[in-house]
Amino acid sequence: MESFDKHKMIVESILIEYREMKSESVHKLQIQITMVSLYLTVFGVLLTIALNKNIDEGAVLLSPYFFCCLIPCVMIFIAILWLDQVYRQIKIAIYISFLEKKVNNILGLDNTLISSALFWEQWMHLNTTTKERINISQLFYYICLGVFFLCPVLSCLAGAYLSKWAICNFIAPLSITIVGYLIFLFFSVLYIIRILQCDKLVFHKVNSSAIGKFSKEVD
Repeated sequence: MESFDKHKMIVESILIEYREMKSESVHKLQIQITMVSLYLTVFGVLLTIALNKNIDEGAVLLSPYFFCCLIPCVMIFIAILWLDQVYRQIKIAIYISFLEKKVNNILGLDNTLISSALFWEQWMHLNTTTKERINISQLFYYICLGVFFLCPVLSCLAGAYLSKWAICNFIAPLSITIVGYLIFLFFSVLYIIRILQCDKLVFHKVNSSAIGKFSKEVD
């Protein structure tokens, strides 16, 4: 009876944390969607201004600094923040999967779709690792990453167009953007490597060893 009460308290405390982590995961996804919306809004404003034929001469002189420096740097900053949120969401998903395995282990259930009490994050992971031609669940992230890479380049082209392709006007602001773009590339590669490591290493190896250690402590 004492062992049953102990297991019950452990499961209840895990479920409280499980609900908190699920709520945090939803919050991270909402932040990502907000960032993408903000990014596309900024790009839409940029495109509208670029296509405005009534733009005056003063705006033409400032356009290299606006389109080739300010807008791309803001876009790059938002893109890096978005990548960080994606990475955090994946780490939360890994931890939720770990909690699911802990609960199933304490209840003495097989960690399968049919037999387990909690299996959602593991089911999502199994779906994303199946050999299918197009991974629908990851397609959104690939599209967003492509947009984040492309829009700063389009912004610089819009600035060059508005300044009548006068190279001397946008070399200085463009140099700043190139540095920012290289920083974005560096962080993109860094986050992508970390995400892949989390997905392939942590999800399988760390969880399995942690579950084994936890089961010994409970027994």
